[in-house]
Amino acid sequence: MILLSAFSGLALMLACVGLYGVISYSVAHQAQEIGIRMALRAQPGALRNMVLRQGMRLALIGAAIGIAVALLACYLPARRATRINPLEAL
Repeated sequence: MILLSAFSGLALMLACVGLYGVISYSVAHQAQEIGIRMALRAQPGALRNMVLRQGMRLALIGAAIGIAVALLACYLPARRATRINPLEAL
């Protein structure tokens, strides 16, 4: 259980670093656009919300994919468990 917890913590950390990298790259790539928006007196909160929306969209896509994969990973053993013959198991 400790090993599983360690690997899940590592996976969580890698996901966080990956998401941070993608969003940082996106912000750096949009530097001119952000600069123009700031020059046109865009509110800092609006710019922050724009970046947060991008990050949350990626996080929600990842969560949706993760839930679908977890559902499949749980369904296959559950289906197998329903096919066990009680007499053979005992």
